[in-house]
Amino acid sequence: MDEKVNSQKHQSLLKRAMRNFAKVFSGKAIGAISALAYLALAAQGLGTHDFGLIVLIHSYMLLFTRIISFKSHNIIVKYGADYINSKNFCDFQKLVKFTFCLDFSSAIFGTMAGILIMQLFGTYFGIPAEALFVASLYCFLSVTNINDTTSGLLRLFDRFDLIAIQSLVEPTIRLVGVGLTFYLDGAWQMYLLVWFIARIGGSLTMFISAFNQLRRQNLLRIFDWQFVGLSQPHQGLWPFAWSSNLHGTVNSVGIQIVTLAIGSTLGPAGAALYKVAQEIAEVTIKAAAVFNTALYPELAKLVSESGERSRIKTIINRSGKIGCLIGIAFTLLLMLSGETVLQMIFGPDFIEAYPVLILLAIGSTIALITFPHESALYSVGKPETALLIKLISSTIQILALLVLLGQYGIGGAGYATITANSVSTALLLVLTRRVLKYH
Repeated sequence: MDEKVNSQKHQSLLKRAMRNFAKVFSGKAIGAISALAYLALAAQGLGTHDFGLIVLIHSYMLLFTRIISFKSHNIIVKYGADYINSKNFCDFQKLVKFTFCLDFSSAIFGTMAGILIMQLFGTYFGIPAEALFVASLYCFLSVTNINDTTSGLLRLFDRFDLIAIQSLVEPTIRLVGVGLTFYLDGAWQMYLLVWFIARIGGSLTMFISAFNQLRRQNLLRIFDWQFVGLSQPHQGLWPFAWSSNLHGTVNSVGIQIVTLAIGSTLGPAGAALYKVAQEIAEVTIKAAAVFNTALYPELAKLVSESGERSRIKTIINRSGKIGCLIGIAFTLLLMLSGETVLQMIFGPDFIEAYPVLILLAIGSTIALITFPHESALYSVGKPETALLIKLISSTIQILALLVLLGQYGIGGAGYATITANSVSTALLLVLTRRVLKYH
């Protein structure tokens, strides 16, 4: 009888997660199509070199934005779920103010550090000296780091429909702006300006949505202007926040540093080829990440309400198997039609990206085996375990990249990804089982 009840409960949890996933994915899917369209226009309008410049400058900004991020959305969901369930609105408002202050102060620091390092060492990342001033100005986008808190609030209140709508803003602005710039035969600086405006627009939309949601929940009344002792009521907050920050930092090193390393070694054209391959190959990983945004709040609520961990095992194992099968099917599809897709969408100059496209798709499929496991570790308050795994795999990826990039060219990045994802998957399987204590 208990097994039947538990089965019904975890099916209900999965249904809620899938329902929220569908809401967000609908927006993300349209956004992904828009992204493919504006990337194709930019690639064809600029060619590999100038398009690669935009890729490198944007990757550099993302690196600093994520290094300074404390992933406040995880903090809001983990601690906020307890406060909302217990109607502890006093501590809830302290939590929200704490994460906003954390996001804003880290954004200011990240912007200044990004500008300084760009001016001193930008050419080492493959960015030419004449582009350093524009690249430095682009670092001001680190202020969009405040989206972490606003995103967490929308997730906490199950407003995944608003997240879906917000996710359309940035790619839509980019598509319209890039289309106009392509028509006008604009220089790469005009394309970069479109990227800049679009990100600001997306950030403002998220902020307004979260503010309105607090107002509709009648929670604005609980806020005051006291900013003393904001972190005190939340047990284990700082260790959790630092673990989240380090996890995001390590994750960014494993993503953005790869692009910058390719730019440094092979130039902007190499970075452009890698970006195109990555954009296509990681479609399944991005979909899995969207599912995780819907799954994590449900797991956090499950732990908060009942403390049950056995149900988490069933959910993540089932999700991982489905993800892996989808990854295999997608990789086979790319093997058959990848070259045609590259030529039709991005142009003949980008057919060279086909080998690394297949390698990255294989790496993504390996990662899909354990894509929900990090959410499970966060939900039970073990971000340090996820951090350790990410640190090990990212270190291996960077070391492999240094060895393989010179030997295999851009293909070396694909082999490095496969190696790192294989290690990460093995560790996630073993350590998640140990943390959740199942066999």
